[in-house]
Amino acid sequence: MSARCAYCDAELRPNSMFCFECGQLVQGATPPVPPGFAAPPPVAPQRTAAPAAQTTRPEPAGPAVPLPPVWQPASTARPAEPAAVAPPTPPVAGGGTPPSSVQLAFSTGERVVVAGRAIVGRQPHSSAQNEGAQAIEVHDDTRSVSRVHLTVEVDARGVTVADAGSGNGSELERNGVRMPLREGRPTTVHPGDRIWIGEVSIDLAFA
Repeated sequence: MSARCAYCDAELRPNSMFCFECGQLVQGATPPVPPGFAAPPPVAPQRTAAPAAQTTRPEPAGPAVPLPPVWQPASTARPAEPAAVAPPTPPVAGGGTPPSSVQLAFSTGERVVVAGRAIVGRQPHSSAQNEGAQAIEVHDDTRSVSRVHLTVEVDARGVTVADAGSGNGSELERNGVRMPLREGRPTTVHPGDRIWIGEVSIDLAFA
């Protein structure tokens, strides 16, 4: 029985590679290889490997981790300002009720009571009159005391003294220790203190 074309069912000639009716390659026929070329090796059909079965077990889920709290913007409201506090009252010399006056006992022999503001020196009258203060004149033969040497003031804070720009300076002696008085800087004095103006000393007695 003669072979027939698988495409058009036409009768094939013996040893023919193509169907003369439809031109299709005859099944099983190998096309001729030109001289000088090697015939390609037959290609084996490839098989698709089946996916390997999963052998690993899924790890159990760990304990639930709490989420961080939702961030909230800081309040823009200003904090309430603290109530104003009155400054502390300066300590009164010697403690208790402030003195109403102070007695100055000079080493030259004068004793004067001051109840307000006073200016001490060899010739303090002009400056005291201009400031409305009490003038306290010191008779100093050594001339170590300036014309305007010291200011003394008694008020609600106590008794304060200050150097008035003297030539020889002023000092406060307390418990045997002397310290200079700064010009125009009032310094609080206490009972038992001693003031030095030049070579003249002044003992204080509060009333």
